Amino acid sequence: MGTLAGNMVMGLCAGAFASGLFATGAIAEGALIEGPQSYSGGEVTLSLWPDQSYQLAMEGAGELGRWQMAQGALQLDSGRESLRIFAPVEGGFQARDLESGAARGPVLQADESFVPGPLQGLQLMGRFTYFADSAGFEECLSGQRFPVLMQGDYLTAERAHLDAAPAPGEGILIFGEGEITTGVYMEGPERQLLELTHVTRTDSAGTCP
Repeated sequence: MGTLAGNMVMGLCAGAFASGLFATGAIAEGALIEGPQSYSGGEVTLSLWPDQSYQLAMEGAGELGRWQMAQGALQLDSGRESLRIFAPVEGGFQARDLESGAARGPVLQADESFVPGPLQGLQLMGRFTYFADSAGFEECLSGQRFPVLMQGDYLTAERAHLDAAPAPGEGILIFGEGEITTGVYMEGPERQLLELTHVTRTDSAGTCP
């Protein structure tokens, strides 16, 4: 199976982006991918997963969320601001203005290898768990899970978890800021790791809204 961008381009009908706007029904709604895919250009890396979660790494900022193919374009929903729209172009995607459809930023070309970029300045809301000296975080909207590094503002989250005393395997809801890097955790394979740089609020309810 080719890349999502390639399949989208092949499925576009003539005039799909006439006048810089997107044509409803130009390509099939709800397309999925069989494996993770990355697209990069300039200081931007877009990583897509088959479960329709995504990571968008930009210079000094990043976000997690859910993606879908709708109205002839790739739509990214971070749950915290307007949708981001990426139009399929030859070899990848390019951001489009939500109102006018005008091109914005570099073309993101498909990467042969799947290498998600580091994410900085993340606005986080998710479930924090702690068990047997191991901490984890599940981001609410994307559903992505990460081991949590014991640095930054980690102790604020751990203390809130200990105070709430949830049942084994359960967690608390935390809000804050963080960064995602790649490294080794607990002598396991290299993987993405989350640092909680600032915890702003906790909720002992432990479930995402």
